Amino acid sequence: MLKERMAAAKSVAEPLLRLEALIDEAIQGAAALTGALPAARINAKLSALYGQEALEAVNETTALLVRARRQIVTAHDALQAVAGQLGLAERAIGDVNEKPPVTKGALRPLREVA
Repeated sequence: MLKERMAAAKSVAEPLLRLEALIDEAIQGAAALTGALPAARINAKLSALYGQEALEAVNETTALLVRARRQIVTAHDALQAVAGQLGLAERAIGDVNEKPPVTKGALRPLREVA
């Protein structure tokens, strides 16, 4: 039965890790586009009014991608809990990068310094 559980875990781990990588790649692409839009406008000597709507749309896309990343990280954490319930927690099934503790909830607000 352990063999079947390990096979099942591997069949989930591989697409999970690939999806995490794809989301990170999409965030990088969105960041590159965000930087390219104002640079192109400046190089073309155009008013800041040109492309503003596009820049805002790309910014919203980036925010959605970051939220998607949070969701997939949450899913990954939940799947690790399932692996632990199945006695697979101590086995490496894919991602070998060191992970910090998962923080639940929103980021803490910055405190006012001045």
